Amino acid sequence: MSKLINEVKQMHPQIIKWRRHFHQNAELSFQEYQTSDFIEQQLKSFGNIEILRPTKTGVVAKIYGKVEGPTIALRADIDALPMTETNDLPFVSVNRQAMHSCGHDGHTAILLGIARLFSEKTEQLNGTIVCIFQHAEELPPGGAAELVKAGVMEGVDEIYGL
Repeated sequence: MSKLINEVKQMHPQIIKWRRHFHQNAELSFQEYQTSDFIEQQLKSFGNIEILRPTKTGVVAKIYGKVEGPTIALRADIDALPMTETNDLPFVSVNRQAMHSCGHDGHTAILLGIARLFSEKTEQLNGTIVCIFQHAEELPPGGAAELVKAGVMEGVDEIYGL
């Protein structure tokens, strides 16, 4: 377990970079085009991941373990709120009409870290991990309804949200 904790600690600076990138490039519900493209690009760089784009701005990553087992889904929301950010941080949102003010940037960065970690451990993984980067969480039923309609939840035994 301590080896895994050390691996997570080593990823911490990268997760912070991803979070700041998402924060700086906030996009509103159903407009997360750059966000979803960035997520897909990062997932491709990890390897051992099947990447799906079941909706215009939603992204799904499937990581298959060496041994069959349950399918566990992990979900993060990727959209921002229609607000103008008024701080002077170096990663302030460049989109004056959108701001990550409730944690979606952090959720997305964490889920990318989880995807990277599991993609490196497929030999030790029993079952399948499905990472759902859900668009349009702020406009219910929004992205969730679209992803379910697209079949993303088929075969999923359990789901956990960030």
